[in-house]
Amino acid sequence: MFQVKVCGIRRLEDAELALELGADAVGFVLYPRSPRYLSPIELERLLEKLSHNHSAFVAVGVVVNPKLEELRQWERFLPLGAWQIHGASDTELNAAAVVRLPVLRSLRMPWPESNPLPAACAYVLDSAEIGGTGKTFCWDTVAQLRQRTAKPLILAGGLCPENLWEALERTRPDGVDVSSGVESFPGKKDASRLKAFLSLAREWFSYASRDFAGKGSTGLWERGKGDV
Repeated sequence: MFQVKVCGIRRLEDAELALELGADAVGFVLYPRSPRYLSPIELERLLEKLSHNHSAFVAVGVVVNPKLEELRQWERFLPLGAWQIHGASDTELNAAAVVRLPVLRSLRMPWPESNPLPAACAYVLDSAEIGGTGKTFCWDTVAQLRQRTAKPLILAGGLCPENLWEALERTRPDGVDVSSGVESFPGKKDASRLKAFLSLAREWFSYASRDFAGKGSTGLWERGKGDV
C-alpha cells in the first residue's frame, strides 16, 4: 500500500510537493474538530485536481469515530484508496465487513496487552492523543505489539526530520506517517522540513529493503491486503 504517508494535507500544492518528493500516500482529515479538516466536497475537488498530474499514490481518508453510513456515502464519490480510522470499537464498526476500501486502524500507544486488536489490514501506531499533536510515545512498546500480530505496523506520533532515523532504527516499521513534524502551522506544510523528512525516510526504507531481502518481507500492501 505505502511506506511513507504525509497526513493532514489541506492544500493542493502541499499534496503535489509531497508526492514529488517521494511520498507514496497522502492523508486528508475528515474530522470537523481538527485544524486540518477538509470537508468531503473540498476533498473531492482537491483529489480531482491532484489526479491530473499524479496517478501512483494512495489517498487516505482519516476519520474519527465514523458512522457506517458516512463511510459508505463518502466511498461513492471520493476517490480514496484507504480509510484510517481513529476510535470506533469493532462492536460499532466491523471494518473487515462493512466498507469497500482497505482499513487502517489507529492504535493509541502503548496498546494494553489485555485489549484485543481491532480488525484491520494494518495498524497506525500513534500517541495517546488523536493525531497531529506532535507528541511521541515510547518506541520500545512497538516490539511488544509486533509479537502480537503479523499485520503491517505504520509508525506515527510526533515524527519529524530530527527524530525520524532513530525512530526507524528502534522500531523498524513497515511504514511511517507524518503530519505536524513537517508543518509551518496546522494545515500548511514546510517545504524544507518535508524534503528532509522524505529524503531520510526513502534512504532508510531503501536500506531496509536490502537488509530484509530473502527474509520474507514483501512490503506493507502485500502483507496486509489479504487480511481485510
